[in-house]
Amino acid sequence: MRRSLLALLLAGCAGDPDVDAALRTQREELSAPRWVLVAMDGVALAAFEGGPIDLHLEADGRVHGNAGVNRYSGPWRATRLDELRIGTLATTRRLGPSDLMQREKRFLDLLARSESCVLEGEALALRDRDGASALVFERAARRD
Repeated sequence: MRRSLLALLLAGCAGDPDVDAALRTQREELSAPRWVLVAMDGVALAAFEGGPIDLHLEADGRVHGNAGVNRYSGPWRATRLDELRIGTLATTRRLGPSDLMQREKRFLDLLARSESCVLEGEALALRDRDGASALVFERAARRD
């Protein structure tokens, strides 16, 4: 499956029914019940303290989740293969320990700067404009 998505991306067949089907499949795969953050800026989640950070990408184009201290929500889109862009996010305004608030701010900044994604099996890596893998998630079913 992954190989066929890559082949279609390289072919660059915009408007092609196969590309449209591959894009629908990608959106369905991204719309997992829940993604749990396992690494940020190359640092494994085990190095962090506090509650889990997660990501819910709904099929209707809404994203929401827990950023560690606060909840967030907003729009997301994927109009090309391997694209994932997060729109302007709204958050709750609870206060927490300063280290958790700094981690949360970094997570939300990286999430907002995401432009592409790599989906491999049960892992989802969100990348910035330069292609750096800033956020890595796993499907919650594998971690629970």
